[in-house]
Amino acid sequence: PGRSYNPLYLYGPEGLGKTHLLRAIEQRAKEAGRLVLYLTAEKYRNKVLWAIRNNEPDYFQARYASLNFLLFDDVGDLSQTEEAQEWFLHWFNTLHIDGSQIAIAGNRNPQSMPLLDDRLRNRFEWGLVAQITPPDLEMRLAILQIKANAKKVEFNPS
Repeated sequence: PGRSYNPLYLYGPEGLGKTHLLRAIEQRAKEAGRLVLYLTAEKYRNKVLWAIRNNEPDYFQARYASLNFLLFDDVGDLSQTEEAQEWFLHWFNTLHIDGSQIAIAGNRNPQSMPLLDDRLRNRFEWGLVAQITPPDLEMRLAILQIKANAKKVEFNPS
């Protein structure tokens, strides 16, 4: 973590398990005794606005600079606020330089988000950008068969 595939950027349509994957990373990292933060872009935006209103420019540095893992979900929502993007850029840089693992999930490829700051788009592509696609019919049936077997339920796809 923090060296290979950093950041890890997952994207694809809603409902394919991106948040589930981030939460699995969170659980595994916590089991390993790592300091982890899972945060949605909306919650982050709200924290930035709070910090601006309360004149707390070092809010994220003070609270979250020593993270081992940042798991950032729904990154597309970040494009709605320039201040939030600017703050995230600096926070991202600090965490990346310190070797913290950053995993990001969104609905679109970074290059497909024109309202996102170019510097962020560029940084999101430093590591691994992975598209999550819907499974084909054969894979869906295999998943259902595995789940049915695990629950000891008879499954006949025909």
